[in-house]
Amino acid sequence: MTRPIKYRAWANGKMHDVRAISFTESGEVHRILDAEGVQRVPEALLQYIGRNDKNDEEIYEGHILEGNWQNDFGSFEPGLRKVIHCHADAAFQAGTLRGNGYPHCKIGKNVTVRGTIYENPELLAK
Repeated sequence: MTRPIKYRAWANGKMHDVRAISFTESGEVHRILDAEGVQRVPEALLQYIGRNDKNDEEIYEGHILEGNWQNDFGSFEPGLRKVIHCHADAAFQAGTLRGNGYPHCKIGKNVTVRGTIYENPELLAK
């Protein structure tokens, strides 16, 4: 299975679709070229996870999702979670809203994008 590689960037208080990324010699993100052709220095670069929510909206790192999440005991709990990249599992997962995001849950098909951690920080307080 392949998925398109897409990015969005948070820069200057706004989310931007990314057309190109330039890197420093050490491999750090230097600048992005947004969809309008403007170069920007991103505060965060967010990757498309290859899935869409139940309303067909693309899901990116940093999105806040609403859904029913399976806990350690096998039952499901409704709530909000943020999309993170788990380096240990080499996978995108749904983490808790506070702290480092543990425990992680798999992202299923029955979720809804409610916002982003950048555009909707008030959702992180829930």
